[in-house]
Amino acid sequence: MEYMNKRHILIVDDRPDSIEVLLFFLKKDGYKVTIVENGIDAINFVKENQPDIILLDVMMPEMDGFAVCKHLKEEPLTKEIPVIFITALFETKDIIRGFEVGGVDYITKPFEYKELHARLVTHLNLKIAQEELVIARKMEAIRMFSVGIAHDFNNILSAILGYIELALNDKRTHSEVSDLLKSSKNLAIKAGDLVYKLLTTSHGAKPTLQKFKVFDLINMAVEYSIKNTDIDFEIDVDKDLEILIDFDQMRLALTNIINNSIESMANGGKITINANKIEISSKKSINSNIPVKNQTTPFQSGKYVKITLQDQGIGIAKENLDKLIVPYYSTKKNVSDKGLGLGLTFAYSIINKHDGYIHISSENKKGTLVSIFLIDKDN
Repeated sequence: MEYMNKRHILIVDDRPDSIEVLLFFLKKDGYKVTIVENGIDAINFVKENQPDIILLDVMMPEMDGFAVCKHLKEEPLTKEIPVIFITALFETKDIIRGFEVGGVDYITKPFEYKELHARLVTHLNLKIAQEELVIARKMEAIRMFSVGIAHDFNNILSAILGYIELALNDKRTHSEVSDLLKSSKNLAIKAGDLVYKLLTTSHGAKPTLQKFKVFDLINMAVEYSIKNTDIDFEIDVDKDLEILIDFDQMRLALTNIINNSIESMANGGKITINANKIEISSKKSINSNIPVKNQTTPFQSGKYVKITLQDQGIGIAKENLDKLIVPYYSTKKNVSDKGLGLGLTFAYSIINKHDGYIHISSENKKGTLVSIFLIDKDN
């Protein structure tokens, strides 16, 4: 049981004298234990300290255990902490209510320590496994990121060196050398753009907000993407609609999203882009496959500009939706020529820096709908 040592357990009970024996055995088994006596103190403590697991009494004055658990599960920082209810309530409806508000287990009073400890170890093991899975996913993302960056830079540098070698050939005319140097310059710009994407997806490159027309933003993003394609575009945007944004960053974000759609339509098709103002009158959530704030994207009350991009591409399998913002992750089978890319990761980062929200829905062979929600800060 050494791996459980120093795991932090929070006990919430308004009668600490009733759990003295439990406290003795837990400390004897090597756990770090904290006790608080009411729900408000528990919520405040968890926000600052985040224990590994919570043993929560149900029957408490002012704020019962169900209300405490419900509150913790609504907060991004505390929702993943497992809660085991300690209760004297035996009725099925009470047990069901405990699971409904987010509890992972329950044990009834009076309890045997061996039974409680067995349940405790089970849920701590599950938490440890989840933590290890998160670490493994992050390591895989770092590996993919490193391979992708190396791949893209190697392609760019190889092409530049090739053009230089050709330019150094004495038999080249001045015009041919000039064309080769222009191509090298364009590739160097592409390398600079890749560096800019890296900086933007990190903590740098904060947006400089100014008021711009949404139509101009979308129109320019389309112009940057439409070259050498046979894709049709349908744009339905009020030409007077304005928003506070960093124009260059948001244009690049939209360009990357559009380019993803174009690549999914090898046989041509249409991309429909709409934008309009919406108002959220009360806090609500949407199930977002690509979250900005947390797994379920919360909308605060207020006004938003909503931009949607619907393509007629091959779509994305449901199991791949939550991986789309991983740097250099791709659902494409053949990526040797174009690289895996930072496209959606880059767009996600920019929208996040604008305090925005992104939602992607898709099905195989049915196209993809990208919805971007930007706070209308001008109202």
